[in-house]
Amino acid sequence: YDHPLPQKLFYGRIQQQLLSEIKDINPKQILDAGCGTGELLCKMAKLWPKSALVGLDLSEDMLAVAEGKEYGTAKKRFICGSVYDIPLDDEKFDLITNTISSHFYTSIDQALFEFHRLLKPGGKLLMANLTNGALGIFPGPFQKGIRLPAQTYRSKNNWIQHLENSGFEIIKVKRLPYPAQLFVCQK
Repeated sequence: YDHPLPQKLFYGRIQQQLLSEIKDINPKQILDAGCGTGELLCKMAKLWPKSALVGLDLSEDMLAVAEGKEYGTAKKRFICGSVYDIPLDDEKFDLITNTISSHFYTSIDQALFEFHRLLKPGGKLLMANLTNGALGIFPGPFQKGIRLPAQTYRSKNNWIQHLENSGFEIIKVKRLPYPAQLFVCQK
C-alpha cells in the first residue's frame, strides 16, 4: 500500500479527490475507518494540524506502519478493530472517511450504522468505493453489484440506497478514476 507507484497512480489520486471536497471545513475530530498505513491521515494532519485523528483498521501490521508516520501537531490514535463494532462514543466525529476498503465488508449496513452513530449531527461521511463499473448500467445479475467470495462491488444506485437507508443525506456523488465513486454524505 505504501509503495510509491500505487500511491501515486491510485490511492493518492483518490485521496486528493476526497480532500478537495472538504478543503473548506475545519473538523476537530476525524475518523479514518479502514485507514491502512495512514497515508490519508497524514494528509489530513497537514490540512488540520489541530485536529484529533483516529485511524481504525483490522490489520495490526498496517497500523504499525501508520503509527510510525509523521502527523505534526495533530493528536493521533490508532485502533485495531472492526467497522461493525467501533469502540468509541456516539456523536464524537465531525468527519469520517472511508477509502477503498468497503468492498471487503460483509455487512455494509452494520458498518454504515456505526459511521452514522459516530458522526455528530451535521457531520460528514466521505466514502470512496470501488464499484461494479460499467456493468451497473446493463440489466442482469451484475446490475446491483458483483459478489466474489470475499468482496462485493456495488453499483452507484445500490450505494445510494444503503447510505439513505442508514440515515445519510447524500450531498454529492462524484466519479473517480477507475471504477470508483466518491459519496459525500451528511448526518
